[in-house]
Amino acid sequence: MVVIKLLLLALLVFQARHISAADYDFYLDFSECKLTVGYLVLSKESIKTLPGDPTTMACRRTSNIVDCDFIFKTELEGRKEKSERYEVVMDSPPLLILSIIGGSETIAINTSQHAAAVTSRIIREQFLGAKVCQGMYLTDFERKGLRK
Repeated sequence: MVVIKLLLLALLVFQARHISAADYDFYLDFSECKLTVGYLVLSKESIKTLPGDPTTMACRRTSNIVDCDFIFKTELEGRKEKSERYEVVMDSPPLLILSIIGGSETIAINTSQHAAAVTSRIIREQFLGAKVCQGMYLTDFERKGLRK
């Protein structure tokens, strides 16, 4: 019953985020995110944890390559879209782990729990940071089944 509720919630979230369902294998909705940064100044307040921008991803898998289109909404920049290519690091059901070549971003998915987490390194002139998000995983088959 909990899984059905999660799937219905996921369907509503993915429809609300306006990602088209054109040829995607699965979807990730990272709604809970935190950003921890270490500012490059000496101060007692040089490490902070802030809210991170939620991200919705629609992904296609071809062998050991996963291409994802994603949209995230930032308070300063509004809606921002981009695409990224990941390699499959591990596929041992129910676990699927993806990583950007170079390792600056890693996604871990538990397909049986419909849960996922992502961690990203962020390097800027003023700070070094890490963003961690947790969210839902939904296959295209599940999404289409829920729409009927």
